[in-house]
Amino acid sequence: MATEGSAVETMESVLDIATRRAGLKSEVGRDDRSAPERPPLTVAKSLPPDPEVTEKPVRRKFTAEFKSRILREADICSNGELGALLRREGLYYSHLTDWRRQRERAELDALAPK
Repeated sequence: MATEGSAVETMESVLDIATRRAGLKSEVGRDDRSAPERPPLTVAKSLPPDPEVTEKPVRRKFTAEFKSRILREADICSNGELGALLRREGLYYSHLTDWRRQRERAELDALAPK
């Protein structure tokens, strides 16, 4: 069982360590000038960039032939097959939505009088 005197001494040593780490003078009455100076902390240099990671992601571009092929395949898909098609090609359902709008707009433009 610790006595009150040893608890105070332990608390003083904890404060002494904490103030040294913070670079402050000890507040418990001890003179820290005799303690050796620690070198200042330095920030670690940043690591070189990973050569396998591109700095800026490259936006994918799909050709008109690719879009029409995927839309034809998507139109004939039944219930679970559409998800499999999208996963296989790495696409999202929103791609199909946008491409269908583009297809409809192109068909309407083609039918418009010139």
